[in-house]
Amino acid sequence: MACELLMFEDSGYTVIILTNGEVENYWSILNFVKLQLTGETPYLKSYYHTQRVVSATLNRGYDDGLKIAHSNPDLAVRESLVERMGYGQLFRSNYKKAIEIFKLNVACSPNSPNTHYHLGEAYRLSGDSKQALVEYNKYLEVDPSDESVKERVRSLSKSTTN
Repeated sequence: MACELLMFEDSGYTVIILTNGEVENYWSILNFVKLQLTGETPYLKSYYHTQRVVSATLNRGYDDGLKIAHSNPDLAVRESLVERMGYGQLFRSNYKKAIEIFKLNVACSPNSPNTHYHLGEAYRLSGDSKQALVEYNKYLEVDPSDESVKERVRSLSKSTTN
């Protein structure tokens, strides 16, 4: 569920967006309205570039998504948007696609420990405990105080050695 009140004083428009659906649909509507009323901005360029990258990854695989991600170095791939779309695939039990999206996020945001955590979650939920451990440990290198991830690592380590 989401709602937004947008006031465009220069053009005299006020827009209210209400939705009880998927947040991705809300973002699409919100950004479409912004594009129509304000024109293209760096934020919107990045949003639509990220959408193209994720779409390519979902439809044609990781390599195509990564190629598009790197096709324009001036456009950032938005980590939080890729993360949300990856979790959308996890919620639908599309583990292979979620892993592809989270791998893309690791490649596009290599300095973010969260990308490793999310990829670890996707591997864990898909049943690939060994790869989940690899990603969780990369995450813990940066955030060694995360007790819940440490517990997951202990639990997965036990299950992979049995």
